[in-house]
Amino acid sequence: MLLIISPSKKMDFVPEDIKFHATECKYKSEVSSLAEIMKGKSIDDLIQMMSLSKSLATLNFQRYQSFDSGPTKQALFAFKGDVYSKISVSKYTSEDIEFAQKHLRILSGLYGLLRPLDLIHAYRLEMGVKLNIDHSNDLYEFWHDKLTQEIRNLMKKDDDILVNLASTEYSSAINIQNLSGTIVNVVFKNLNKGSYKVIGLLAKRARGMMVDFVIRNKISSLQDLKDFSEGGYKFVSSESSDKEFCFFAQ
Repeated sequence: MLLIISPSKKMDFVPEDIKFHATECKYKSEVSSLAEIMKGKSIDDLIQMMSLSKSLATLNFQRYQSFDSGPTKQALFAFKGDVYSKISVSKYTSEDIEFAQKHLRILSGLYGLLRPLDLIHAYRLEMGVKLNIDHSNDLYEFWHDKLTQEIRNLMKKDDDILVNLASTEYSSAINIQNLSGTIVNVVFKNLNKGSYKVIGLLAKRARGMMVDFVIRNKISSLQDLKDFSEGGYKFVSSESSDKEFCFFAQ
């Protein structure tokens, strides 16, 4: 089983004593090309491209100006958003990390597809940003074929099961229709004013909880995935299908 998740805007590059050996991103050439383009953008460009405040645009302008010499950190330790707040990576054993390195991938506008231990620099580049590169009109077009082929190859090694825990913005970078095997989207809903609804913040945290559940328990089958019960969530068969698993919480 292969899991995909989105990156987060919030990052932490405070040095840590991480005992796990770092790996390198598969798409080093593409990353260099994208970073070089972003290095040429002004602060005002970044404000317009990504709807950033002046302070955030300035921070990311500085990040790209010193991109090659900036600090690096393993991806799963660097991302600190809502999804990642529920992934207890600081408590992972070597066996947990080995499992995650094989079964978890992080989609990224800059890095394409990351393994948990791949080194990354601090950056901001959402997949939905309009950016012309190599005859592509945007990052979806730039990454589409590369990521689809890579996911296809990984699924062949992983029982042909893909569990999509990424946002639509990021999962749209993959041509799901061109993948063989079983693809399952996971939906988390919470009780709100008498009915069950997707609540953004809670759904993000639930995605992280499911990633953590899969890694800690070495889940490899969809049947076992249905046993997920962290945060009070329960699998609801009447609302689910072969292509979409629904989990509800009070």
